[in-house]
Amino acid sequence: MPAANTANDSLSRRLVRLAAPVVAMNVLHVLALAIDTAMCGWLPEPEATIALTALGFSTQVIFLLMVGVIGLSVGAVAMVARVYGAGQPDRVNYLITQATQGTVLLSLLVALVGNLAAEPMLVVLGAGEQTLEPALAYLRPQLTLAVFFYVFVLLSGVLRGVGNTRLALEAALVHNGLNVVFNYGLILGNFGLPSLGVEGAAYGTVLAEFFGVSFLLWRLHRGALPGISAPIRPARLDRKDLAELWRVGWPAALDMIILNIGFMAVVGMVGHWDEKAVAAHGIGLRMQGLAFVPGLAISRAAGAMIGNALGGGDVAEVRVGEVDLGPKVSDGG
Repeated sequence: MPAANTANDSLSRRLVRLAAPVVAMNVLHVLALAIDTAMCGWLPEPEATIALTALGFSTQVIFLLMVGVIGLSVGAVAMVARVYGAGQPDRVNYLITQATQGTVLLSLLVALVGNLAAEPMLVVLGAGEQTLEPALAYLRPQLTLAVFFYVFVLLSGVLRGVGNTRLALEAALVHNGLNVVFNYGLILGNFGLPSLGVEGAAYGTVLAEFFGVSFLLWRLHRGALPGISAPIRPARLDRKDLAELWRVGWPAALDMIILNIGFMAVVGMVGHWDEKAVAAHGIGLRMQGLAFVPGLAISRAAGAMIGNALGGGDVAEVRVGEVDLGPKVSDGG
């Protein structure tokens, strides 16, 4: 077999190994949203219809306010992947700490701005009196405690940048398993817990996110990845690195803003026509999310692999598809 074909075949195998856990993670994320929706649908009428409509409105607001952390995580993955490929673990840990602290600050900003803007945004989308309060009851806990989900998104991306997606998948399994338990208890009033309906969906999800990110931090702190540590202690903010993280990631954030504005426009048109149709639209979007899973996973895995290779100075190898996921010591290239 020609050398180029052998290299491409090796690349394909490495890409599949890295992307497969990402596919599973994304499927779990879609299923987590579907579980909330399904359990709210099990509520008695008319509470079920109101809850599903509230989810349809509020989910779009959450997605729009996530654009900042998406941009920051894209920048972190790109920079960490290159530094890891260059064989600089201390720099990797420093960037992880800075990105995590930046994410925490961003989540505080989202909590403040999101809670102030939530009601006007829902009204603009067409939420009426009957739906507005349940939608806010779901939104406010999610926005106030967004830090858990945001840090989870960031660390999962960083793990992808260092060529390890299995650990993030383990954390996603913990998160999703607990999400089922907490939502089953808090939405429907099982396990001796109060039946909170759509508000219970928010608190159940937040609790699951807390345990998911705690598991991830604990595993990193216990040395699950040699040389990669968890950002436990705060450090001085490095405005230069944070600015660079944002410089790399802002195009991805802008892309998501444009995409979500389009989705919100559709929800707004549907909501002003018939609120109940928003519930059906929301269910459809959750199912549609499965269609994006494979392509998104492969693109993210490929980006991490290319970053590793560029960090190691293997520009020529990137061009022919010979990418090494392991850390390399740069020879100054």
